Formats: sequence, C-alpha cells, structure tokens
Amino acid sequence: FNDYVSLIKGNERYEAALANTGNPERYVDELHRVGYATDPGYASKILAIYRGDELQQALERNGFSGID
Repeated sequence: FNDYVSLIKGNERYEAALANTGNPERYVDELHRVGYATDPGYASKILAIYRGDELQQALERNGFSGID
C-alpha cells in the first residue's frame, strides 16, 4: 500500500485524481483516464469492490462505520 501511495503522490500525472479523493467515482475515473490501468473496465471493477458487501463487512469488523 505504501508503494501505491508513493506512486500516486509522487507523480504529477495523478494530480487530478488526488484532487478528487473525496469522490471515489471521480478519483478512480481520473486514475484510469491518465493511464494508471489499461483495462477498459478498471473503474467499474474497482468501484464494484468499493461498493461491495465484503468491504463493508471488513470495515465493520475493524471498527469502521463503513462507506457512505
């Protein structure tokens, strides 16, 4: 995870994504738009995980209220 954060924060290519960290859909779309992933379904796949029950349950098990 630390490597991912370093990559995103350390490369100006991802500035638009970082400007949208409060909006998960926009953040992921911006990452994809500038070439973070070549899979055309990247944003949809990541957002499906983000919105999925498994992530919600994991967050709750670890004391987080979940994703809005």
